[in-house]
Amino acid sequence: MEIYEKEKRVQVLSITKINKYLLSIKKGREDGLTKLFKYTFSNLFCVASMYLINKNDADDVLNQAYENAVKYIDTFDGEKNGYNWLFTIVKNCAKEFNEREKRRLEIACDIDEEVAEEFTALEHIIVEEAITKLDNEEKKLLYRIYWEGRSVKEVAQELDAPKTTIYSRLKSIYKKIREFYEKDS
Repeated sequence: MEIYEKEKRVQVLSITKINKYLLSIKKGREDGLTKLFKYTFSNLFCVASMYLINKNDADDVLNQAYENAVKYIDTFDGEKNGYNWLFTIVKNCAKEFNEREKRRLEIACDIDEEVAEEFTALEHIIVEEAITKLDNEEKKLLYRIYWEGRSVKEVAQELDAPKTTIYSRLKSIYKKIREFYEKDS
């Protein structure tokens, strides 16, 4: 799929429109993908950029994500949130890309797909900026939990600290991110 000239503006997306485009793809209509691409590209580009080191990689990952969306369109349930479905595909493609390339990941906040619809890409950028304000130990903790997918128990054992200490540190980190977000949003 050819990348169109990107507009770097973030927009609030209509879940109804996204679902309509996804269902038209599911029915085999070729214009559905073009409409979906044009409508969601800017927002999903920001999502991909959150997980990757450079924007050129984000283009590649986003192309792969749209290809995967078409490939697995039969798994899309039109009654569910299409943005969450696409968000998850982009996130997984980015993580797979990083694993394949064995690159060091930038620290980013992994947003649960259940609440993904509540966050615009601009909000993701604000959260990412908040994370850059954390000290290195806080970033390392987020990295271990969210990027490496380790449990609090595993991290506690590695750091020779009680689980309650890890939970307390995470709570403090979340509070800092929330305060930064509330200040800048």
